[in-house]
Amino acid sequence: MKPPKLTVFTEPIHAEDLIGRIKSFLRPLKYFLQGQELPAKKTFGGHYAVTRSLVQGLKKTGVDFNYNPSREKDIAENVIVLAGVERLKQAINLKNKGKIRMLLAGPNVVEDVRSENGIVANEAIDRYIVPSEWVKDLVIEDCGRLKDRVLCWSAGVDSEYWKPTVDAKDRKQVLIYWKTEPEEFCNEVIKFVREEGMNPALLQYGKYSVEEYKRLLDRSAYAIFISRSESQGIALAEAWSMSVPTLVFDPGEFFFGGRTIYNVSACPYLTPSTGLNWKTLAELRNIIRDKNSFTGFKPREYVLKRFTDEYSATKLVENLIPPTGGRK
Repeated sequence: MKPPKLTVFTEPIHAEDLIGRIKSFLRPLKYFLQGQELPAKKTFGGHYAVTRSLVQGLKKTGVDFNYNPSREKDIAENVIVLAGVERLKQAINLKNKGKIRMLLAGPNVVEDVRSENGIVANEAIDRYIVPSEWVKDLVIEDCGRLKDRVLCWSAGVDSEYWKPTVDAKDRKQVLIYWKTEPEEFCNEVIKFVREEGMNPALLQYGKYSVEEYKRLLDRSAYAIFISRSESQGIALAEAWSMSVPTLVFDPGEFFFGGRTIYNVSACPYLTPSTGLNWKTLAELRNIIRDKNSFTGFKPREYVLKRFTDEYSATKLVENLIPPTGGRK
């Protein structure tokens, strides 16, 4: 059976030699002897939302692909390693042996391109994927060898799942998505919302379920996001898909890796159709008080044109062509 045209990886491929097969056989026994259940196999490895979007987008658009094949012979000539340093090392080895034609890596292999001995800048990698332009600029600043290979690509959202059921005129709530900044800062935002006669609903990053987030969005007239930086902002796109415009705290700097990084964004894909950004509490207060601030938003329309799983997958597949300039 011929391998597909594209392979997507987030997990290492298991060794096919005798030792590898023995290890695979003994793994369940190890958990049994320790009185533990064998961990369930993940549906989507790496960054769940990113992997889910690409895999589902490829399925919806009819692309011939496979995901995390267990045998080397099933790997396609075009490979995307979304996450996993060990998986990337294996892919680089296969590329150097001529078994892979085109190798893409990212956006969730490493947090810092300088880590793991700069593996993402290995010459075997044709394109290094990043989720937005400001991340691209930072990557090039930190690793000039990647300058001509960085590819901006954003994951999509499931627009059928993230679909509103409550009419906009019946939404009397404001969702406050709290990721960074002190509690006092967040309390000021809550106070502003109450002053305008709206009901604030606080959601703290990392402490909610997907179902809860969707339910709160469905009841919200708009959402206020408090986060110093976002490499893409998938939660923002999910809000837009629910027809919820966003007012996003966007100070333009944050501390990471022992340094202050400037020219960053908390909303790389924000547009006049999807919301507004703000830098100070005073600016946010003025936006909330001015009813004209909320005219002209069409966030779901924007998502259906630019942020569906299908659109995202199609854009990535279009880049499965080696860069110009003679790279081999």
